[in-house]
Amino acid sequence: MAVAFAPLTVGAHAGVLTLLSEAPAETRLEVPLSGAGATMELAIAPLAVEFGGQLVGRASMARTLAITNTGTSALTLTGAYALEGDATAFLVGVPDGPVTLAPGHSLVIEVAFLPATTGEFAATLRVGAEGLTAVEATVGLTGVGVSGLLSGTPLSIDFGTIRVPGTSAPVTVSITNTGGDALVLTEAVLSGDGEAAFTATSIEGPLAPGETRMAEVRFAPEANATYAATLTISAVDAPVPPVVVTLTGAGTMTGPPEGKGPPEGKGPPEGAGPPEGKGPPAGAGPPAGKGPKG
Repeated sequence: MAVAFAPLTVGAHAGVLTLLSEAPAETRLEVPLSGAGATMELAIAPLAVEFGGQLVGRASMARTLAITNTGTSALTLTGAYALEGDATAFLVGVPDGPVTLAPGHSLVIEVAFLPATTGEFAATLRVGAEGLTAVEATVGLTGVGVSGLLSGTPLSIDFGTIRVPGTSAPVTVSITNTGGDALVLTEAVLSGDGEAAFTATSIEGPLAPGETRMAEVRFAPEANATYAATLTISAVDAPVPPVVVTLTGAGTMTGPPEGKGPPEGKGPPEGAGPPEGKGPPAGAGPPAGKGPKG
């Protein structure tokens, strides 16, 4: 006879198998049974990696993935790291041999994006492990191969506090074509709850490889409040990720008004001259006999 163990819950289980025989005399045989229920679970974080735009022929910066044994029994990563889909566009750095993970332990691996042509790429990475049973976890990988690329600086501007009504000094945002193809920039677009408090000069037009254009951004709050918005600069008809600049600032109703002079009464009295009695007596001239000799 065969005895199988199929636990429904995690943890230790115990029982007794009783065997009875009627001939030639009734006999009773008890067999102790024991076992432990465990879970086999494998997780990957994050569940998806978006690389965005990447120049054709250049590898992106590596992203890390944490593979974790979230079950209650040890698992062995057997080296089964399979890429499905646009597999050739992604690079995966994995250990040379099997790795055993105790419950709660993790292994960190790296992935990168290396597009050979322009366009969108997507793949699924499957990671297999073995324990009491075989398990696997998956992560989605996406990226866009581009021949042109925009970079911007700064990507965040805090205008501080500006008195209402008033306008900040301009801050320059530089946009550079760091790719190999000419691009055409669209008009800078402001968005967000506080967009009305910010302005940006026009930046649209052609942008050759290596060329830089600059936009001036100003902040003019209308109330005693905080403001936040984003400035987005894109390329026309090109799979190039836009440059997004975060804008923040605050308006205040307090502080001296613009152009205000010294407080009233702090200057000299109107028409004030030397203190009374301190000037020469009226009609005073040189002493008698002291004039010039003839």
